[in-house]
Amino acid sequence: MAIQANAFSTIQPVIDRSKPLPNACFTQGLSLAGDSIWLSCGQYNQSKIYQLQAENWHVIQEKSLPQQWFAEGIAEVDGALRLLTWKNQLIASINKKDLTIISTSRFKGEAWGLASTPDNHFILSDGSSIIRWFTPENFDEVRRLNVKANSVEVNLLNELEWVNDKIWANIWLTNTIVIIDPTSGAIERRLDLTNISQHEQNRGGDVLNGIVFIPDENAVYVTGKWWRQAYRIPLSQFTAN
Repeated sequence: MAIQANAFSTIQPVIDRSKPLPNACFTQGLSLAGDSIWLSCGQYNQSKIYQLQAENWHVIQEKSLPQQWFAEGIAEVDGALRLLTWKNQLIASINKKDLTIISTSRFKGEAWGLASTPDNHFILSDGSSIIRWFTPENFDEVRRLNVKANSVEVNLLNELEWVNDKIWANIWLTNTIVIIDPTSGAIERRLDLTNISQHEQNRGGDVLNGIVFIPDENAVYVTGKWWRQAYRIPLSQFTAN
């Protein structure tokens, strides 16, 4: 659904710097764990995983995935690195040491975005208005949250990230990130990232997709599909609002 600009607070966030991505790819997921950023890239015959140094985003290692997979979100909980696949109905457990596939488990339906929570669960989006909570051990579903703006369901939730006490979500095919109350599902703020999206699209990039929170910087980085840069949004700009 289109998000009405007057439904809640809408801002164009300040971008104070950027980091070059090591290899432009069809970005699906970004996730921080320890000193590493995990980057997943999608499309059939092209899906890959990168491990990047959090400090400078340099490549530590990279791995191509099975050609029949279309990789989606990636995240870690308690040392368990999981990767979603779009329509393969598989969730992969990944060895962090060499990025090999340890095992796969079945998952009914599509899977889009993945993130970890402070209470050591995974949260998952599937392109609907629903965010689901899963256990890290067996990927059992334990909770569902219906995301709404002014009581209207907001569909096409894609990349997810837990930022302090909120969920940030990219709305697929838009220049919008929404900030969600994880208790009620209400959207509290809309971030309009048209300027950087247009800049990247003018250089051959595609849509916005990719969010990662870096607590040591008190900042969030956002990127997109085939983008050359990840852009830093300092969270200090939100404290007065």
